[in-house]
Amino acid sequence: MSDETIILLAKDTDDGAEICQQALKNVPVEHRCIRVNDGDQCIKYLEGITPFADRREFPVPDLLLLDLDMPVMTGLDVLEWLQNRPEYDELPVMLLSDWESKAERETVESKRQDYGGRPMETEDVLKVLEAIGRH
Repeated sequence: MSDETIILLAKDTDDGAEICQQALKNVPVEHRCIRVNDGDQCIKYLEGITPFADRREFPVPDLLLLDLDMPVMTGLDVLEWLQNRPEYDELPVMLLSDWESKAERETVESKRQDYGGRPMETEDVLKVLEAIGRH
């Protein structure tokens, strides 16, 4: 079993995903980043259903990088899904978004509180990864 940290990146655009993956190259924690393209794929991954059923290939993530604006199902849809999944109460979630409005930010903050999460800023990601790496 590997000691690498598993990061699930839910990002629909190739450019946005590339920026995230480039930034992760500077993280001093051994990790593997697995990308899904929308909220529906993110939920399928977390549930471990086809095409993500093989947990050796698609392990439960240690961190979720979640874009809010995705097709099929949005990041808000994923946050709502997480509300009823106690097995993911401890999963750190970093939201990837350009805040469109104060109302959008308030909606996101309320949904995160509903499932026990807390807002994370970009600098928090390194702290989370370092903490995960110490376990």
